[in-house]
Amino acid sequence: MKILFVFTGGTIGSSTKNGIISPGGNVPDKLIDNLVRETRMDFDYDVSVPEVILSENSSGDFIREVVSCVSGAIDSYDGIIVMHGTDTIQYTAAALSYSLGLCPVPVCLVSANRPADCPDSNAPGNFCAALSFIQKKRGQGVFVPYQNREGEVLVHRASRLLPHSPYSHELYSLGGAYGVYLAGEFSLSESYFERDDTCPPLPFGSLCRTAGILRVAPYPGMIYPEIPEGVSAVLHGSYHSGTIGVSSPEAAAFFEKARERGVAVYLTGVAVGDIYGSSLEFSRFHIRVLPQIAPDAAYMKLWMCLSSGLCPDEYLGMSLGGDILFPRGR
Repeated sequence: MKILFVFTGGTIGSSTKNGIISPGGNVPDKLIDNLVRETRMDFDYDVSVPEVILSENSSGDFIREVVSCVSGAIDSYDGIIVMHGTDTIQYTAAALSYSLGLCPVPVCLVSANRPADCPDSNAPGNFCAALSFIQKKRGQGVFVPYQNREGEVLVHRASRLLPHSPYSHELYSLGGAYGVYLAGEFSLSESYFERDDTCPPLPFGSLCRTAGILRVAPYPGMIYPEIPEGVSAVLHGSYHSGTIGVSSPEAAAFFEKARERGVAVYLTGVAVGDIYGSSLEFSRFHIRVLPQIAPDAAYMKLWMCLSSGLCPDEYLGMSLGGDILFPRGR
């Protein structure tokens, strides 16, 4: 087995000095050597370091560089592990999912709640799960193994990662995890379901530093922002029930301004099933409701479509990299 480790920094690739967490110069080789030694697995590996950052500083340039590194090496290895920070892992994970689809070579993103040299870091457990997952060929495409406080390592479909809750290191995914490692043994979740890719992987080479997407979240008494020049689309979040406020004059003015300027408004977070009465206003405001897809993945899919000149409406409803939550039987 031959593995490529793509090192990008983040908490897992950092050390703490005087209370400050930051990536170190010699961290990649030392970190990977130590983690490999802990696995007691026999395999060959190479290390690539496209860029080292704390992941909160991620941009389109960084994501493009990481995806380019992985996609360029995918045919030369039995698996690829991307060492990544937790703050923006959802975005890079989605970009890799959309660039590779359900590729036969498994790719895992590995992150950590604490620097790997901390006694309470979950880096070793996440790393070992990723290696075992690749070695035993547990799935195709892109995945994120991550150990929450309960102790087991959940293996997430990378395109379904949900945003972190405030003040929490826990990581969850839309519809539940793909599978779980418990006592070193992997079990596929019985409730997990995904469809094959229904469209080809998306181009990533045109990703620029910023996305040209205005992202807004609802709250009571909301003041809608102006739509700056250069914005191509709006991604609107919803309350947990898939609703947004539609009765205020501020909302009406915002959606009318978007329509006048030809800026498409997409709404994420709306589940399949019965709807609330306020949702009947979506069509009046020309709001395009997305299928059940993780919000950060929806943002990344929209960004990749817009940057490569593809029509988002044609691709956002197509399954790619296991991203859309389709209930069984639908």
